[in-house]
Amino acid sequence: MWGRKIVYILLVIITSYIALMYESPVPGVFLAFELLLPIALFALTWYHKKNVKVTIGNGQQVADCEEKIEIPIRFHNNGWFPITDASVRVNVSNTLDGEKESYDINLRAPAKTSVTVPFTFCSTYCGVIKISLERIVVFDYLRLFQRKKTISAQAECVVMPHLLDLQVAVTDACRNFDSDSEEYDKHNAG
Repeated sequence: MWGRKIVYILLVIITSYIALMYESPVPGVFLAFELLLPIALFALTWYHKKNVKVTIGNGQQVADCEEKIEIPIRFHNNGWFPITDASVRVNVSNTLDGEKESYDINLRAPAKTSVTVPFTFCSTYCGVIKISLERIVVFDYLRLFQRKKTISAQAECVVMPHLLDLQVAVTDACRNFDSDSEEYDKHNAG
């Protein structure tokens, strides 16, 4: 982020040097444009922050261990300008062990539209998996400025354990086993 700002400041310094050295009005116009552009981009990030919305759709509700789980993330841009660079932080946690993994997903959307991005992950352990959105970061077109917006959307998915098929044959010897009884022992307590 700082690298882009330093490069932009160097570009403004070089353009101002050219504007001072030459008598043509063109470098002065370029310099004025370069000085007004960051102000417009800074205001644009506030505009994008106000007009952006991210939600989690209802994806897979139940999955098996080590199966890919797909959850749709809907990115709404209600503004008049397209968003070319945004990043949303997705947290995935298992309620049994409490471990949390974070993923950053890059998003972009044209003006006045919604985009659905599938978020796919895999869980090696069974339990209830919570998928939550933490924040979205919206960048300007040159990535000089950014605005963060907190989000509180979440979804849940139940991950079931692997089921094993056992080849067991139940015979009469197993069914009528002598130790199985419907009566309790009359001599021992319990």
